[in-house]
Amino acid sequence: MTKQKRWRTGVWMRAAAAAALAATIASPAAGFAAEPKDELYEVFSLLETMHVSGSSGEQLKDAAIRGMLEALDDPYTEYFDPEEWQALQDTYEQVMVGIGIQFAQTDEGLLILEVFEGSAAKGAGLKPGDAIVRVGEKVVKDTPLEDIYDMLLGPEGSTVKLHIADGASRLLKTVTITRQPFHIPSVSYEMTDGGTGYIRIDSFSSDTAGLVREALRAFEADPEYVALVIDIRGNPGGYLDAVAEVATFFVEDGPILYMVNRDGSRRPMEIENGSSVDVPVVLLVDGDSASASEVFAGALQDYKLATLVGERTYGKGSVQQLIPLESGGGLKVTVQQYLTPRRSPVDGVGIHPDVIASTRLEATLKALRLAGADELKLTFRSYETVVNGVSFDETAAWVVEGGRTYLSAKALAAVIDGAAAWDGAAQSVKLTGLGGAASFAAKPNGGLLLRDGASYIELGAFAKAFPNAKAKTEGKSVVVEWIDHG
Repeated sequence: MTKQKRWRTGVWMRAAAAAALAATIASPAAGFAAEPKDELYEVFSLLETMHVSGSSGEQLKDAAIRGMLEALDDPYTEYFDPEEWQALQDTYEQVMVGIGIQFAQTDEGLLILEVFEGSAAKGAGLKPGDAIVRVGEKVVKDTPLEDIYDMLLGPEGSTVKLHIADGASRLLKTVTITRQPFHIPSVSYEMTDGGTGYIRIDSFSSDTAGLVREALRAFEADPEYVALVIDIRGNPGGYLDAVAEVATFFVEDGPILYMVNRDGSRRPMEIENGSSVDVPVVLLVDGDSASASEVFAGALQDYKLATLVGERTYGKGSVQQLIPLESGGGLKVTVQQYLTPRRSPVDGVGIHPDVIASTRLEATLKALRLAGADELKLTFRSYETVVNGVSFDETAAWVVEGGRTYLSAKALAAVIDGAAAWDGAAQSVKLTGLGGAASFAAKPNGGLLLRDGASYIELGAFAKAFPNAKAKTEGKSVVVEWIDHG
């Protein structure tokens, strides 16, 4: 999993033809081209024919290539053998082989949240709301996620047996599914209650610009559309041409970055005849927003086209070129550094947000408020938080004790756009934000519960202290409503 995540971090330029960048090592047996008198060729030949290990030319070639890359001391310049190269392409385009669902682990099993178009799960009739209770004979409600991925993903054409609880009736059925490739769209979008369009970009891939265009057109056709929030948190990067095309929807004219070549010269990457968005734009970023995401964030910030909310971004300011090799493998080579439109460096520095938020929930709520939302409805579940009708990955913990429900103090601080401060001497937590301030104490009827080093505030006590709030439980969910005014 670590290797896959590393592969997906970057800005990449695509090359259509093979290049001879690896042709400085020679061995006719290994498919190299070099001069026979070359010292490297001589050492290679001696090791291949004489060393007691009996290492093959292919093994020595692979070791030589990787040795050259290690000498560069650049973690982003990499060699991929044919199998790794294909996996890399699939990762960039978000193609996987498996059943094709998005799920959340619950106390019932794997709750299906989305079934991807063209997937094996779609063909088998699985739908959101269904729950996978067992994979084969393995109960999965408490199974580690890494093990679940291994169960659901696998070679194309292999099969997996699933025991499904129907989303409506909860009746059990058994389905055997043949794994096949499926594509995960890089963009999702939805309109919030209140007219804020929300676009999440998971990577800058071949389909990104088309999906962002589709989202903007859908929002612009909605008479309630008043603002836009774009979420690139956790987005590790992608293709340079993809982020450039997305940027044309926001930047009318001018450079989106400056390329810095190996000789130090700078070359702008220009946008001409782009367009603009006629509503306020807020961009969500975090420490995992990297490379191509930072190109996008830097351009929108420099041109003052969006307010950035969240954490400082990753800080990867280099561009890699993807070069297929005649052997079937490939090379990813750092070819340039880049600067933002105002010529600010990114590498090792990142993009600093205009508004800092220390948690994902705090960032989400600040973004919606900046977009104009002054009424919030949050539904907290074990696997998601729904804010004004849109699902977000962030979760907040709550505890039920003595017939009362206590929600995370940090979550409630985010709701009131404030802070939670711990007073060790008084064994209390003070919430300060919109609507004033209130303290909650860890004593009978004090409204505060301490558990495993975390603070939880009783819903009734919170609503009583902050009249702008309503809070209750609904089944296995906690619902909090808040009005900034009034």
